[in-house]
Amino acid sequence: MCEKEGPNAGTHFQDASIAVDELNAADTWTEEQLTKTANELTDSGVAIQHIVGSWRALERPDGVGGRGEDIDKLLQAGTAISDAYYNAADGVAAGAPTEEQGTKLVETAENLAVQIRDLGLEQCQYWYGKPEDIPAAGS
Repeated sequence: MCEKEGPNAGTHFQDASIAVDELNAADTWTEEQLTKTANELTDSGVAIQHIVGSWRALERPDGVGGRGEDIDKLLQAGTAISDAYYNAADGVAAGAPTEEQGTKLVETAENLAVQIRDLGLEQCQYWYGKPEDIPAAGS
């Protein structure tokens, strides 16, 4: 699943991170910077939605507890980060990104990394990182 979507998504995540860093480094924002960053954030949200779709096909053993619940947590974490990307894109596109949107992106990214690690999805972890790889909010 991450073997197929991971490289494309990883590129979008990296491009979004670079665009956000450039925006944060600028004294004033140009319309071009805002548009580019909003587009990169939106592309990242779309990429994670594709991956969440592939995760929906993961085998879920019968019974309470175990892998089925972990897969549900993974799907929720994926949806949450996708939503966070879209919300951040909306803020940037409006020319008014908020610290709260940035913090939400970091928090949801860390939660997704935890869920990926807990399920042992090593190929996904290669593309999305380990929880300790996620930069702290505000850094």
